[in-house]
Amino acid sequence: MIMNRFSRIEITILFPNQIGNQFVSKNTFGINNIENKKSLPAMQSFFYICEYLGVTPQEFFDEGNTYPETLKEFIAEARQLDPQSMQYILGIMKELNSRK
Repeated sequence: MIMNRFSRIEITILFPNQIGNQFVSKNTFGINNIENKKSLPAMQSFFYICEYLGVTPQEFFDEGNTYPETLKEFIAEARQLDPQSMQYILGIMKELNSRK
């Protein structure tokens, strides 16, 4: 499962910014091994990947959370609501989920 999670990342395309250039220049051989499921990245490299993606390590491995950034934004907005508004939004969410 972990190897699959990392191999799905197209690292050479994923890192066009400064973090990525630093990562790619130091680990060109290692990237190929990660993409081909031969090894896992070092912890520091893993943290660079998470930083670039804007997710925590926990969110990276949470395959049940398809949209971690959207969920973060939703939670941040929900924290600002009064209890009555929060119950209203919760009711809407439950109704939408019951239609699946």
